[in-house]
Amino acid sequence: MAFPQYPAVYSADGDGNVPPEFGGTEAIKFFPFTFATVANTRAFTLPGGATIVGMGLVVNDVFNNSPTLSVGDDVSATDLLNAASALGTAGPVYSVSWLTKNQWFTKFASPKNIKVVIGGTPNAGTGVLWCRYVMQ
Repeated sequence: MAFPQYPAVYSADGDGNVPPEFGGTEAIKFFPFTFATVANTRAFTLPGGATIVGMGLVVNDVFNNSPTLSVGDDVSATDLLNAASALGTAGPVYSVSWLTKNQWFTKFASPKNIKVVIGGTPNAGTGVLWCRYVMQ
């Protein structure tokens, strides 16, 4: 029995992420950021028809000076996460209170820009924000 041949290179979207192909049901977009990330930086754009099913954060290098992280969209910089003090410990962050009302498990009719705001005055630190979504 021969296995199907998949392409060696998958086509990436405008954010450099590869959408689900070959019948995939869930996709992920991720955004690496640093202490120098400019306020309201567009992390990625979810396509129209996307439904967020999860978001997460990993701190690779600890941020100093007690910074905060907010995640939002074009309408509000804090739609998904409001000034969380979550950047002070390295590793996956499980203690973040994501704001899910009308955000998660809600189909977006049009593309949605996801933006990141690093608050405070850190001068060190790196992390990755990720978003799991399905297309409906």
